[in-house]
Amino acid sequence: MNIYKLSVKKIVNGIIAFIHIPLLLVVYVIKPFIKIKFGYLSTGRVGHFGLDLTYAIAANNNKIIFYYLQDDVSNTQLEIIAKRELNVNSYYRYFVYAYIMMGLSKMIVVPHRHSVGGCSGPLILDTFQATFSNSAIF
Repeated sequence: MNIYKLSVKKIVNGIIAFIHIPLLLVVYVIKPFIKIKFGYLSTGRVGHFGLDLTYAIAANNNKIIFYYLQDDVSNTQLEIIAKRELNVNSYYRYFVYAYIMMGLSKMIVVPHRHSVGGCSGPLILDTFQATFSNSAIF
C-alpha cells in the first residue's frame, strides 16, 4: 500500500480507532457480566437498508448492540426508524474499526445478509408462513 495514496480522512479514522483499543479491552473485561457488541447497517441501497434494519430490530431482544450507518443514507425515514429502535450513532464506527485493527472482525455484528451470503437465506416472512397456512382465510 502506498502511504501517499491514503487520504487524510482514513489516517484520522485510523488514529481515532487506535485510541479506542483500550476502551475495547474494557468492554472485553466486562463481557462475562454485560455483553456489549458493535456492528453496522448497510444504508447505501434502500433494499439493503430495509432488510438489514428489519433483521436488526427482530434480533434486538435484550441485547446491547451499538450500530453505525455504514454508507450515505438512502432513505431518511428508515434512518429515523433505526435511530428510534436501535442504538445508532456514527461514533460507534471507531469501535468497529478498532476491532478490525485488532484482528477481531468476527466479533463485529454484521448485517444478516452478509452472514448468510446474500438474500438466499431464510427470510423473516418464511418464519410466519406456518402461521398463515393454518389460518381460515386460505
